[in-house]
Amino acid sequence: MRFRFIYRDVFTALFGILLFSLGSHPICLSQEEPDASIVSTLTILIQDTSPDASMLQKLAQRLILPKIGGPFLLDDLQQSIDALKKSGLFRKIHVSDPVETDGKINLVFELTPFSLIKKICIDGEFPMLEQDILREIDRRVGDPFDPKTTTEMEKNIIRYLLKEGYIDPKVSLVSQKDEKDGRIALTVSIQKGPFYRIRRVALQENRSGFDFEFLTRLKTWQASRLFWDMARFA
Repeated sequence: MRFRFIYRDVFTALFGILLFSLGSHPICLSQEEPDASIVSTLTILIQDTSPDASMLQKLAQRLILPKIGGPFLLDDLQQSIDALKKSGLFRKIHVSDPVETDGKINLVFELTPFSLIKKICIDGEFPMLEQDILREIDRRVGDPFDPKTTTEMEKNIIRYLLKEGYIDPKVSLVSQKDEKDGRIALTVSIQKGPFYRIRRVALQENRSGFDFEFLTRLKTWQASRLFWDMARFA
């Protein structure tokens, strides 16, 4: 019987301490964050009247994360803008401030695209291969064209020609926009000029009979693509 009283007294004391601690410290109940706003409308405006506008709109729609009926998150919006920039298709990207009404968001993307390349003409590349020049400008038909990259492409071609043994090559790249379809025609004009020539190759301390075999392995011996011409020093 005495044990029961002691047990009851201890329990009462502990319960009193618990009530005191709860009374001396306010209880903070965390509330869940309100649900994110819903994307009500998503408008993608392509500031271009060319036939490519519809295709560019579909491509942009794939890169934009917020969808109609889905939640609006600022992280998704920023990732969408970054993806549009990395695509290299648009020279100007503008997103109007989202307008919220009764928990619904209206999103508007205004995109100004680069013009697409419709053809590339290369004049004066022979005996260089056309694919070698295209590799240096790193552009193909259907790619977007940024006029700011013209000087860089010219320098890349000149650097390639210098490596091939030409002394002072001249390169000019001209872009012309077709007003009918809004696409770009690129013309690359190359004036290679003179190149370093190999008149004689002398080998010393080489075993007799192996001179010709060794020469055929030299890069400079194989540099000329014209069988009647002398090899360039590359």
